[in-house]
Amino acid sequence: MNKLKQVRFLKELRQIDVEKLSGVHRSSISIFENYSVEPSREQKKRLADALEVPVNTLWPKATLLNSGAR
Repeated sequence: MNKLKQVRFLKELRQIDVEKLSGVHRSSISIFENYSVEPSREQKKRLADALEVPVNTLWPKATLLNSGAR
């Protein structure tokens, strides 16, 4: 299970809940959770913000230049 899915489960959220919080479509969330597809920088930031965690918690190698992201 990848980190996105783990954190979502820990927070007891459904994909539709994360969609509403982040604006990232649930079909995209499913793809990010179940396949080796990475979201864009903007999607990473929106998902991390929705889950209230730093981006690098979900994607340890992620860098968000000039973003001020958590």
